[in-house]
Amino acid sequence: MVTLGPDLTFARLRRALEIVGGPSKKELKAWEKLNESLKLPKNEADDQGE
Repeated sequence: MVTLGPDLTFARLRRALEIVGGPSKKELKAWEKLNESLKLPKNEADDQGE
């Protein structure tokens, strides 16, 4: 149930992109760069299933 918020957000973003069209190559590259900078470090406890 915790992942419902992010899943709903991504679904809304995907739908909006379908309506207005996808990003240009330049925009896509900028988005990928932003995504990489926002990634959080992995928590080892999460990987162990605890």
